[in-house]
Formats: sequence, C-alpha cells, structure tokens
Amino acid sequence: MSPTIQSLSFMDLNSAAESVTFSAGITFSGALDQHHVEETCARIVRAWPILGSRIQRNSETGNIEAVVPAPEDARLEFTSQTIDSKLSDLESLYTKTKSISTQVLTRNKHLYQNEPLTNLEHYITTGKPAFELHTTYLSDATIINLTIVHVLMDASGFTEFTKAFVCALDGEPIPPLLPHDPWSILLPRALGRPDDSNASLGWKFGVLNKELLLVMQKPRLCKRTDWLKNALSIFQLLKLSG
Repeated sequence: MSPTIQSLSFMDLNSAAESVTFSAGITFSGALDQHHVEETCARIVRAWPILGSRIQRNSETGNIEAVVPAPEDARLEFTSQTIDSKLSDLESLYTKTKSISTQVLTRNKHLYQNEPLTNLEHYITTGKPAFELHTTYLSDATIINLTIVHVLMDASGFTEFTKAFVCALDGEPIPPLLPHDPWSILLPRALGRPDDSNASLGWKFGVLNKELLLVMQKPRLCKRTDWLKNALSIFQLLKLSG
C-alpha cells in the first residue's frame, strides 16, 4: 500500500519546538533476549506505523508533513551493539545514601546513540527515518534508547512509547493511538469555531504536558511486570535545536 501523507497541526509546528530533536532511553537491569527485543520492535511499529515515518516539506506550502507507511510496510529503524561489560564499568551510577545527597552522574553517549543528534533539516534533506531505536546489550543491563524528531513526539509521547514497549515485551496488547488530533477539537471550541475534521495527526503520542489532553488518551496500561520493576531509570533527555 502507498504511504499516507499527514499534515501537522500548528501545535506541532510551533517555532519553539519545530527544529528540536532529542533522544531518551530506559535501562533495564539484566540482559534481555535480543531476538525478543527485535520482535517487540516489529510489533510496536505495526501497531504504530508512524514510528516508521519520514518527514518532508510540502512543495506548495513549505509546511512539514509526515510520510507514514502502511502498517504492513512500516519498519522502525533499529541498531544494536553488544558489549561484554557491566553497566557500572561504563557509567557512574547513583549511590544510595541515608540522607539527601548531590551526585554528578556522567553519561556515556556511545551506549545510547548510534550517531550524534542532528537537526530537523537533516531529516528532511536526507529522508532519514524520524525515529531510531538503539539498543545496547551489556552483561548485566540492557539500554533501549529512542531518537526522536519533536514534531512527531514529545517527552510525554516517549512515556507512552515506553509503556507500550514494556507491554509488548510482556506479551500484553499494545494500546492504540488516538484516532484524531485532540487540538482539532479543543482549540476551535475554545475559540467558538467549528471542529477541524481534517486534522488527523497532531500530538497523538503525547500532547505537550497538558494533563487534560493526556487524560483523553487513557491507553490501557499493562500490569506491573518484571520488566517495569527492573527498569533502573528513565533518563537522558538530550535536546538539540537547529
């Protein structure tokens, strides 16, 4: 099937965030099965084809739009590496103390990214996939890191991705995406205008940090699992503005 061209709303294309790319990761204690992780990637991109999308500029308007593949054609860009070392050998970890303490933690970027972050224009000119998952398998931990263009996902969206990824690892159903852009309903009504029925994408993954809009999504969360309980941290929010 042919890919779908999705226009982005003005909430996606605001000048403060349009050029931002970032990466965020989660570290699991223990070595996850590599084949299981790859199967999970395949499952989640079939459920959320936008994870296999690219971005382009509309030739007439100049606006950024997403090129979203059909579910059967969607592929999440995936890279991985295996290092025969413990996490503590490669990074400084938080040490528990009896009282409040300040600790400086250093991050080894090589563990989280296959290559340095680039700005949005690089994705447009090269056709590079808008999302890339990089996995590092250590002897006592597994690091899963997603590189993201902000026009398609924000930090709240990464949280939803993490929940879905953990659900998929545990064999649970993957929550569906929203069928519409919540802003296309809320904003016109607030301004006394008709709903925008043509706005189909928008912040489907996570709508900024607005609690009201996050409640609207309400995906069914998977049960507490060993995967989630063993997660050491969700950290590293690296931003790069072009």
